[in-house]
Amino acid sequence: DSEHIAADSIDSEHYAAGSVDNAAMADDAIDSAQIADGAVDEVHRTRTVAEVTETGTLSSDINLCTNTITVTMPTGVDGKIVVIKNIGGGVITISATPNIDGSSGNYLLYHFNETATLVYGASQWNII
Repeated sequence: DSEHIAADSIDSEHYAAGSVDNAAMADDAIDSAQIADGAVDEVHRTRTVAEVTETGTLSSDINLCTNTITVTMPTGVDGKIVVIKNIGGGVITISATPNIDGSSGNYLLYHFNETATLVYGASQWNII
């Protein structure tokens, strides 16, 4: 931890390229308390993109959907954003537990290029 590391003792000259990766870090080793304000922003964030053609639970940040399918929102975590876009001719049914915008019903994307952006907060998925 930072109590055991001298100031400026770790730099690109003192560790091998690729020696620090997800496999080398313990779960929760880095959290928001250890990240300087502004260090992570939209420019530096990686988003996952998937083409979804079958009914199932979403696992990507941006989902390009085709066919008439039902997609289920992932488990909600405050601040998580998921984008769903209808890029085909079918109807995309978005299902979520507990709710989408306070309703226990589904949200539908009927039209080609119709998009829904949802963020999880206040114990539900919210369309923004």
